[in-house]
Amino acid sequence: SFCNSAEALFRAAIYGNMSLILGGVCSYRAARRAFELLHGSFCRLSEEGREFNGYIARGILIESPLLLFDLSRLPKCDLLCFDFSLLSARLTGAERGEIPSASRDPLRRFWKTWRAQNDAICRSRELRAICSAHEADDFFWDWVGLMDIKEVYIDGGYNDSFCNA
Repeated sequence: SFCNSAEALFRAAIYGNMSLILGGVCSYRAARRAFELLHGSFCRLSEEGREFNGYIARGILIESPLLLFDLSRLPKCDLLCFDFSLLSARLTGAERGEIPSASRDPLRRFWKTWRAQNDAICRSRELRAICSAHEADDFFWDWVGLMDIKEVYIDGGYNDSFCNA
């Protein structure tokens, strides 16, 4: 179960640093529920007197563009991770795949406006991004620069890679 896995991660974290990104979060309620479950796991370990790392950087993988419009409603987390491919597809109405050229300028304007409106929140949390290898073009890297994203995960199927932007 989720709680058993979380408890195992808290216990394993005594051996090194780790981060936990919660995926599949498409609503504020789901995000709050996930953090409540993590807190419950933390409390159970504490009550049992188990050795564990009480601090693991926690974040949310944003899958729904609707969550972007009011980040202040999300539970306090250390990092936000964006699935660029999925978000761009949903924001442009395109299928997952290459973003149509006609959609790039409106999407650039959206991200510039979004970044300006959420600057304080973005500065207080680490930003990460995930992108499919075939979509990691100049437009994606421009977006990474605009959003000041420090960590990027390129999904290449079996050849996933990570880089510091």
